[in-house]
Amino acid sequence: MLYLMVEEGYTHFPWFQRSLRSIYNASRKKRISIQRIDRVDQVSPSNQDAGVLLLGATESWFNRQMTAVNAIGACPISMTNRGDAVTDKPYSSVSMDLRDSLRLAVDYLHSIGRKKLAIYGVNPYSSSDPWRAEIFVRATGREKDVYYNRVNLAELFAQFQPHVKEYDGVICVNDYAAVSLSRHLQAIGVDPTRELYIVGGGNMNLTQLCKPSITSISDDYEHFGDAAISIYQMAVKEKTILSVKVLMHSCLHIRETTGNEPYVPKKQSPVPIGTPDYNPFYQDEEVAEMARLEWMHHLCDETDLLLLDHLLKENLSYAELADQCFISVTAAKYRMKKIEGLCGIQSRAELRNFLKKYISL
Repeated sequence: MLYLMVEEGYTHFPWFQRSLRSIYNASRKKRISIQRIDRVDQVSPSNQDAGVLLLGATESWFNRQMTAVNAIGACPISMTNRGDAVTDKPYSSVSMDLRDSLRLAVDYLHSIGRKKLAIYGVNPYSSSDPWRAEIFVRATGREKDVYYNRVNLAELFAQFQPHVKEYDGVICVNDYAAVSLSRHLQAIGVDPTRELYIVGGGNMNLTQLCKPSITSISDDYEHFGDAAISIYQMAVKEKTILSVKVLMHSCLHIRETTGNEPYVPKKQSPVPIGTPDYNPFYQDEEVAEMARLEWMHHLCDETDLLLLDHLLKENLSYAELADQCFISVTAAKYRMKKIEGLCGIQSRAELRNFLKKYISL
């Protein structure tokens, strides 16, 4: 049985409605029934294949529910934009690729000549916004240019207004913050279509209806349900799978708050011809030897291993090895040649010395 828990106060937001619709559409398509619950203790204790979808926005809420779901032995599946673990317990997740979406916003603004960037509307209590801010700082090195929405959007703009002229581009963590910023900028005579470009997040219908229209990075919430149901089916079928993380792609929708300027991605610099890739671990001969030994052992059957055991302990002839292993001399020679080849060894004596380096007698 698959259960669904939703954070209180989250249900009236459009991204929740889009995610919820995708869950029910996917469950109908795959004929999986979903039971809505308010508390983890409503999960049936007799259900050996219980999964709990967690749909919310607040990190503390996710922490509590993840812990509770793990405590009853069920499979927690979070649907959030948090980029890293919210608990030290195993869990699966469906989320947008925040690193990719922030990179896309930064690269786009840089490509059209906007270099002095801020990130706007970061909710410190959100499961995803602090992570967005961290990615922004890593990508731009602009740690002082993070603006937190600690009270409301009006207070946020009051905090931002004295610094407006320091920037030529703003990345908003969601479209609500972007629409609000655009309105407040126009009220003080700043044109967001020319002076201070704005990129939002979510691609809500409102971004197209307002004036000027808002450039936005879309979140693919319509496909969250498909991914979550697939994770649940995989977890039920393959009990050895501890967790699955699914990242959804983002897409840029260019509109008036970036002057409708097209995005021309920078071409990746090709790797210079003749420059070898370098990884010292995999070029270590000792590591290579152990890898050959491990693979050889993996491919050996019981008779092969018995041959090696006698070779190591007694250094017997082919005839003696064959006799000890109840096989023909021809079979003994064939098996030893196969093992030598797997180890990259040319003779039986060399093989014995090679094995003695790693295997105790």
